[in-house]
Amino acid sequence: MDTLSIDQLNELRLIIFDNAESFYKEAKCLHENGFYARAYLSAYYTMEELGKIPMIVGALGKLVNNNEVDWKKLNKRFRTHAKKIESEVHHHYVFGIDPSPFNKDVEWYQEKIKQVNEIYKKKNVSTYVDVTDGEIINPLKEISKDESKRVIEEAFDALKAHWASESISNKIIIPEQGATDDRAPLGRSG
Repeated sequence: MDTLSIDQLNELRLIIFDNAESFYKEAKCLHENGFYARAYLSAYYTMEELGKIPMIVGALGKLVNNNEVDWKKLNKRFRTHAKKIESEVHHHYVFGIDPSPFNKDVEWYQEKIKQVNEIYKKKNVSTYVDVTDGEIINPLKEISKDESKRVIEEAFDALKAHWASESISNKIIIPEQGATDDRAPLGRSG
């Protein structure tokens, strides 16, 4: 990822959000039609895409405050599956469980962070035919209807957390129109 402007980062954030919502809708359609492995995969991608948004918002915050962005580091995190899931877990912890300063469910957060690598491995199981210890792994048989449903629900919870944070952060990150700052507010124009 090269150096991006505030407007480009904002556009990227919106496109990522739209893509995540599309993955969620696709997961539901796939699940309803019995494609549980692919539904799981699409739900997983919902969460991975959403994990990019806090990274982009962090860069936006730095630029707005005239601080330097480490584009190389951001690029690496943006393309690392585990980092995106970790980012989503953190975001969900802050905005999804109990969006208040009194949220004390640290155990939930710690458990989810421990599960990141397992979640990534399960995504691969839902995607690729493989052989492990002489056993053929068939994704179509590895993901159950219940497992697919559970991950779709987690994806929806992640979306709800982002809807909540968007209603807060857009007002905080960049000043509203008409303020003394000449930058446009986050969100779609028109």
